[in-house]
Amino acid sequence: TIDNIQEYEYSHFCILPMSVLEALDKNGLIDNNPYTFSIKTTNNIRDTYLSVLEFSSDNDTIYIPQMVMDNNFISLEDPVTIDYFYPPKGSEIIFQPEDNTFHDLENNKEILEEYISYHYKILQLGDRIGFKHNEVEYNLEITHLEPCDVVLCHETEMILDYRDSIINECKDRQIEKQLIKEKEEQERVIKENNSFLTQLYK
Repeated sequence: TIDNIQEYEYSHFCILPMSVLEALDKNGLIDNNPYTFSIKTTNNIRDTYLSVLEFSSDNDTIYIPQMVMDNNFISLEDPVTIDYFYPPKGSEIIFQPEDNTFHDLENNKEILEEYISYHYKILQLGDRIGFKHNEVEYNLEITHLEPCDVVLCHETEMILDYRDSIINECKDRQIEKQLIKEKEEQERVIKENNSFLTQLYK
């Protein structure tokens, strides 16, 4: 029933059948909005956590964003198991952009905060999330969460920050490795020279 389904391609939303909503109501969980679930498949390295956009899919069918499927090795027609899961509200979150395009984005922190509030009701440590702004795609990884590894981002005040990009960290590591290599080479030459002088003295 959603007209602009493409808007939710970058999100942690899913679409579930009405039977799941009926089960929530039966178990007295109907007031616990947003509705959040853990999703398991045989190929999952870890559980995937999503919130519900609406209950309108066919029975025994779940719709999830392609990005979530790719990040968690979920394929079309994979059998999945869903479990109701309601984590604590988040208090702090730190992201790491994949490249420098995010740092170049003006008001990037405000844009990210707004996008999370609308499209990511639940987040997990290590998640890779994305969003589009002015037709440019931005991808980030969650490197720190408080108070635990899975949190709600719905109607809560959180400290949000981000680190240097992954690509910059990789460059820094390469430079550091090169410096270590050069230092080891200098130490080897000094050691060889000292050994030669010792033998010469003898």
